[in-house]
Amino acid sequence: TQAATDYELRNDNVWTNLSGAPINLNNSRYTSFIARASNTLSAIGWSFDYNYADTRFNNQDPITQQLVRFSPSYAFTPALRVFARGGYEDNQFTLTESRGAIYGVGLTWNPTPRTSVTADWEHRFFGSSYNLLFGHNTALTAWNVSVSRDISTYPQQLASIPAGASVQAF
Repeated sequence: TQAATDYELRNDNVWTNLSGAPINLNNSRYTSFIARASNTLSAIGWSFDYNYADTRFNNQDPITQQLVRFSPSYAFTPALRVFARGGYEDNQFTLTESRGAIYGVGLTWNPTPRTSVTADWEHRFFGSSYNLLFGHNTALTAWNVSVSRDISTYPQQLASIPAGASVQAF
């Protein structure tokens, strides 16, 4: 039997020491905590997300971001699920801060066992945030396209591995 509820608890830490970088950027760290739970096995489903991120540079106040989201969903067919999203965010940046409601919509569509599309749009403090993921597998290839608009910090970008890169070589 499959579990009715999936969950993930995660903590990421990235510490950087960049020789030759400006003095205020040469040592930085990024810490995130993620909690997710979802139940999408029936026609009416739900998901919950909590994200906390803390970025610190030398001699600067921390940059913190907190987001909490709840998404009810409905599966029109086994291949098509749509969802609404509501939540709240609190952002404390170096020169500004913002907090307020966030809301959005999205869908997941799996027209074939080898093809998947996930798309969502969300209103955030900076305007529209979106994410589009397309994947298709053939016998010899895997095709993935990702288009998104969101915010990130310098240490987060340093820790990301480019798509298609060999982890061992990287």
